[in-house]
Amino acid sequence: MKKTILLMFTTLAIFSHHSLADSPRAQVLTEDQLSGNIFEGLPTKEFYGNQAQMQQVFRTADGKLAFGAFSWTVKSAKTAVIKFDDYPIDETMYFIEGGMKIIDTDGNVTEAGPGEFLFIPKGWSGTHYTQNMKKISIRYGDKVAAEVQK
Repeated sequence: MKKTILLMFTTLAIFSHHSLADSPRAQVLTEDQLSGNIFEGLPTKEFYGNQAQMQQVFRTADGKLAFGAFSWTVKSAKTAVIKFDDYPIDETMYFIEGGMKIIDTDGNVTEAGPGEFLFIPKGWSGTHYTQNMKKISIRYGDKVAAEVQK
């Protein structure tokens, strides 16, 4: 797990237009935090009609790049279905629990579950089929802050 988190920070530093130096201090998300309930005590927000909690670990001063953990609970069914015509950000996800299946507009199916990464590029179009999950996420784009509030 520690190697996975290090890989995500390396990816964040290499592929972003920002560096970790934009933050006033280095940030760490430990394996113990991930295996425990890092969401305990955090507010639950409505997110695409379901329940979500987010523990943001790092965000650049301009708000375009964020790293954190995300918990999603589907309210009425086992899977939430969300359609996107133009995914608003670049997002790399590492699933701790649960997972996601995505089908793009050409019919290509991609699935990811615990211990796997999923990357969705800005502009992607298709449908998410999302289960209850916990994930680590690196998000980049003009709408990163807005998406957390959706």
